[in-house]
Amino acid sequence: MKKRILSYDIFRGSLLIGMVAFHIIVNLTDNIFDQRLFYWVPLGFVLFLGVVLGKFLQGKCKKKLILAAKLLGLFTIFNIPNIMNKSPEVLDFIQGNQEVLSFEILVPMILVILLSILFDKVSQIGKYLGVIAFIALIVLTHLGIYFYNLNFTLYGLIGYFLSTSLDLDKVAQKADNIWGTLASVAISLAPFYLVMKVDLFDYVVLLQVLAMYFLFNIAFKDTKSLAMLGKHSLFLYVAHILVIKLMSSYFMLENNLELAGLTVGFLGVMWGFTYLVEKRNWKLL
Repeated sequence: MKKRILSYDIFRGSLLIGMVAFHIIVNLTDNIFDQRLFYWVPLGFVLFLGVVLGKFLQGKCKKKLILAAKLLGLFTIFNIPNIMNKSPEVLDFIQGNQEVLSFEILVPMILVILLSILFDKVSQIGKYLGVIAFIALIVLTHLGIYFYNLNFTLYGLIGYFLSTSLDLDKVAQKADNIWGTLASVAISLAPFYLVMKVDLFDYVVLLQVLAMYFLFNIAFKDTKSLAMLGKHSLFLYVAHILVIKLMSSYFMLENNLELAGLTVGFLGVMWGFTYLVEKRNWKLL
């Protein structure tokens, strides 16, 4: 079994924190903000699912099928209320209609897992397929074509192709210098400013996510607490949304102090849970 890569887990843990903050704000407050500022979070989560599939599960068809089946089961169960109350059409499932579906990110994740099984057979040309996938993303963007499932599946496949043709962790270590830091900071922060002025293309956000990965590797190197969250990020992603949605049925936060307190407390509980999981050696998703 391949050894875990700390920089991957640290970044996935950071993405999870971003997700928790986003879902608490959206579900438990009346705050109005530009949700595009958080687009890097789900994009990064799916991108690095592809990275992990290519790095650790290449050729492991059975494990991938089991993981895809688990996610499909969760997606089905969580959407039973929507199926009963909102009557989504087949096209809603194909496109990933966020208005009538819950946990919609699970569908492109499933697609990425299943497609990676096919692409495992041709991993030697992964870099060429990665370029094709990135070009396809650019073309779709400039044609004004956007379907949630299609775009997020492309994000995941680009991550998969990246990991089969490039050692991102080694690149991150080489970027740990003054010039790498400055470039990572600039590319990471620029989209947050630009999104206030123009509609950002999602391939720009994809590049932002990669820059953030390099930056977080520099800023949080060897941060085991983040890595612990990242190791179990898939399970924690599903669990934290369920808990927050349940909380939203009972109360709303009234000010930013309560928001900060709940976010810190929620993350503390998650860290405590992952510590227990590690100590007891429990197997999650």
